[in-house]
Amino acid sequence: GGVYAMEWNSNHISIWFFARNQIPNNMKTEFLDPSTWGLPTARFIGSSCNIDTYFMSNNLVFDTTFCGDWAGSAEIWNTNPKCSALSSNCNDYVAANPAAFTEAYWLINSIKIFDQSASSYNEK
Repeated sequence: GGVYAMEWNSNHISIWFFARNQIPNNMKTEFLDPSTWGLPTARFIGSSCNIDTYFMSNNLVFDTTFCGDWAGSAEIWNTNPKCSALSSNCNDYVAANPAAFTEAYWLINSIKIFDQSASSYNEK
């Protein structure tokens, strides 16, 4: 587990992930400072895409995809000895073994949304 954080402004959308033992101290307060969090896991810069035009009124969605493009790929599934020993492909394994996923869930401690003013972030 850990913390995901996203900074979204007119210039960029940046996303970080921090394991529980690496959560920045200022993230544990209401005085966030993303400039101290290091390199984001992903950063999308708006130089060729007007972020304010194309990103608005979004919804937060939690999804567990068992056999998506990556895990559902025969190439990926068959190169993993543990997976290929279970079934010939991901979809067949999931369909035949629903009990294997009874403990698949999201445990969410909290969701916090902050709004950036001129000099700080304020919790909404």
